[in-house]
Amino acid sequence: YRTIKDVRQASEILKYVISFVKNKGKIYLLIDEYDNFTNTIISSQGKERYMAITHGEGFYRHFFNVIKAGTTGSDAPVSKLFITGVSPVTMDDLTSGFNIGDNITTDPAFNEMAGFTEKDITLMLDYYKEEGLIKEHSDSLTEIMRPWYNNYLFSEYENNRMYNSDMALYFIKEYMKINKTPRDMLDHNIKTDYKKLKYLIITDIEGRYRVNGNFDKLKKILEEGQIESDIVRSFSVDRIINPENFISLLYYFGLLTINGIHRGKPVLTIPNEVIRQLYYEYIRDSYYDTNIFKIDLFRLGELFTKFAYDGRWEELFLYLSDEMNKQTALRDYIQGEKSVQTFLRAYLNISNYYITRSESELNKGYCDILMLPNLLSFPDLLYSYLLEIKYISLSEYSEKRLKSGILEAEEELRRYEQDRDLKQFTGGTKLIKIILVFCGVELKYKAVACEQ
Repeated sequence: YRTIKDVRQASEILKYVISFVKNKGKIYLLIDEYDNFTNTIISSQGKERYMAITHGEGFYRHFFNVIKAGTTGSDAPVSKLFITGVSPVTMDDLTSGFNIGDNITTDPAFNEMAGFTEKDITLMLDYYKEEGLIKEHSDSLTEIMRPWYNNYLFSEYENNRMYNSDMALYFIKEYMKINKTPRDMLDHNIKTDYKKLKYLIITDIEGRYRVNGNFDKLKKILEEGQIESDIVRSFSVDRIINPENFISLLYYFGLLTINGIHRGKPVLTIPNEVIRQLYYEYIRDSYYDTNIFKIDLFRLGELFTKFAYDGRWEELFLYLSDEMNKQTALRDYIQGEKSVQTFLRAYLNISNYYITRSESELNKGYCDILMLPNLLSFPDLLYSYLLEIKYISLSEYSEKRLKSGILEAEEELRRYEQDRDLKQFTGGTKLIKIILVFCGVELKYKAVACEQ
């Protein structure tokens, strides 16, 4: 007579349990992060190893076949089954062996299943305030938390947006330690492992790494703030690198969220400031890993301190410009004003001193880059910055074109400065308005805009 102690393989253990329970009771099977190890295998060991475990006689495929068998028949022991994960890739590869599940990812009834509503956040903060663990009123703290952790929507038919529960709890935990906003608003435990995306945006060509079309998609999302795409419900590993599948994967990873419908397609946007910082980190890591651009981050950090506390902005942009010129591989990826802006924001976002916003609406216009002081974490910051960036292609450059760009930038900055909310945004720091004109990757002109 065989006992469970005699069984070694996971699928055989499950088969034993199902057989043992049959006609005696019911099994409620919960599987959390079912795709975690297969995502790791894809990114670390490659597609062939992944195919070996999920296709044919692969043990992972066999495991789910055992589950399916346990749901078959009127006296089936497996009565209910609930599976959670991030990527729809694995389940697609198991479809022929496991076709009994219903994908509820985007069902409106489950929009509020994962995460916290703002009401939940307020209830938590009020509780901790009543217990004497938080001094600040809940309204003030939700104002801080909202742009960083909120804005997730899981169904195009719903409106109530959700806070990332992990990030919200991280903030509350850190805040209670010192009754101050944490310097780092990002819980590093929630970072989507760069390696799990790396194989999707970087291609190994004969031992040399190159960014591919999906890297351009990341840049496009940062440059335009959104992208229109259907959310693909499942796809095989063979097609994971396809652009539409890649965009859907960003949605499933929580790196994009639904922000309406346009011409029948979901409009997907970056949910919040934390995820925007992750995007910039992916861009920087991709530049570094493919030798497109490498920079001394310690030196950059020193320049940021002078930038934030001494108003010495020229040194920072001269350093970035010099490095851009030295590293010729970068030239193929910096073409056009939006591209220059994305590159600069990727490196301006390294510092926690500032919250860097692009295309912020100021006085009925949209500024290129607004660097707001992170006074909650660094209350002694002295300077904030408003940047207007002009780009002239090599073929169009002339002194006349340069002067025209400068005058245009000055006029735009004067208009932005009159925005009635700008002083509130900058929190009493001194605002420096800067004009930068690039020709290719070369910084042709830099100056503080003329005062009125």
